[in-house]
Amino acid sequence: MLNIRNGVFETNSSSVHSFIMLNRDIDIPNYPREDSEVIDKETLIVYRSDLYFDRLFNILISPKEKALYALSAFCKKEGILDEILSILKSIYPKLNEIKLCCPLDELLFAIDEQSDGKLAHFLTTNNITLKQFITDNHIVAIIDGDEFCIFEKLQEVGLISNTAIVQKG
Repeated sequence: MLNIRNGVFETNSSSVHSFIMLNRDIDIPNYPREDSEVIDKETLIVYRSDLYFDRLFNILISPKEKALYALSAFCKKEGILDEILSILKSIYPKLNEIKLCCPLDELLFAIDEQSDGKLAHFLTTNNITLKQFITDNHIVAIIDGDEFCIFEKLQEVGLISNTAIVQKG
């Protein structure tokens, strides 16, 4: 089930995967340090643990992080690895290969079962391409657990500005 709470798309499962479009007036660096390992590499090595997104709090901002999330979300889609490699090559010209340390078909529930399909729904609903999701630093994914609600708590205490988020109705 898809809920809209506080203008954020979320799933109704124990892990809360939210996709947020930030206000364009906010200046966000292009390449956070999470991508520093990719910038000058020819091969991106991806371990099984890199492709699991559950209830541990995380904010996915960098192209690499969002590409790994998309790889998990679309692991059943034919040609997804080549598509994501092509997108990452447009950002990291030296990158020639994504080497998976496990077969894609072993990742069927790398994103929890109830969150499956939510990224596709978000992209379709907002007319966003996969390339835009991965490369646009004003689109982020937040992973949280409904028993923690860390993102919501950060908003409540003012550490995350609600004006930074483009509200959805």
